[in-house]
Amino acid sequence: MRTLTTWSVADYQHMRELGILDRRRCELINGEIWDMAPEGEFQALLNYGMNLPPSPQFWGSRISQSPPELGDLGGKIANNSDRFIFRFSNAEFHWFLNDQGADYLRRVLQDKAKIFEAHPITLAASEPQPDIAIVRLPNIRYLKHHPYPEDIYWLIEVADTTLAYDLGTKRTLYAEAGIPEYWVINIADRTLTVFSDLQNNDFAKQDTVSSGIIHPVAFPEVAIDIQNLVSIPK
Repeated sequence: MRTLTTWSVADYQHMRELGILDRRRCELINGEIWDMAPEGEFQALLNYGMNLPPSPQFWGSRISQSPPELGDLGGKIANNSDRFIFRFSNAEFHWFLNDQGADYLRRVLQDKAKIFEAHPITLAASEPQPDIAIVRLPNIRYLKHHPYPEDIYWLIEVADTTLAYDLGTKRTLYAEAGIPEYWVINIADRTLTVFSDLQNNDFAKQDTVSSGIIHPVAFPEVAIDIQNLVSIPK
């Protein structure tokens, strides 16, 4: 009879220390080492010099050459009927929303919490790397270990191709670890799904929003503008 070998957190951390996983973008989930899926690509068309519509399916404005302000950001550029179409990968949108959200939360939560990006957290049988982790201060406590569940206020994942995984597997993983709140930013829809009200190792409350103000469980006095997490600047 064949069985699947599972790895403990200590095993996984030892492999990390030895450099065995240096070239692998992976994380430990329930004793299994999973490759972290790269974000897929979709075609986003930038309407240069005009407001950016909410849908990715739109034409750019009529221009004669690639706008120098964009530099290399857009990747491939195609000329279609005298209009330039800028093709952005989801990796670029993922990076932008991740960076934008983390920077915004650092401003809002200054002196209240530490914001980690793509930094491991240590659970009982897992060591995932959430896109954003809001954890307790002082940050000197993390010199000797990654944040434990009791250190974490809430976690955020930025999702496109991983949306089902983040809404399913990651939700269950974080709830069972006792993380009190969990947010998922949906790149395609520009929405935020908020999981809260932890009961019996699951989140009893789920809300999906695209605008307005949210008050995190850990800091009910703090008002967070959802648009600053999910929007691409116009």
